[in-house]
Amino acid sequence: MDKKQNTACDIVAVTQRIDTARRLLDYGKNDFAKRVLNTTRVSYWSIIKENRPPLSWIILLADQYGFSIKWLLFGEGEIFTKKDRL
Repeated sequence: MDKKQNTACDIVAVTQRIDTARRLLDYGKNDFAKRVLNTTRVSYWSIIKENRPPLSWIILLADQYGFSIKWLLFGEGEIFTKKDRL
């Protein structure tokens, strides 16, 4: 029998990594919400506090800013993809 590794996604940790991405990009909460995520600071902060980040944020951070999806979701590997380092 082949044992498969069951990797769970810790949503609180995902939320924390999104906020870490904000700091790595050197944005305040207001500018990050407006310029990166196309939302308001209040909406951003509410989503972060309630630990319910949309998948679209993760995809955007990966596509537009070179963050690793594996790192954003699971905290594993390099923070940035090798081809798109900041």
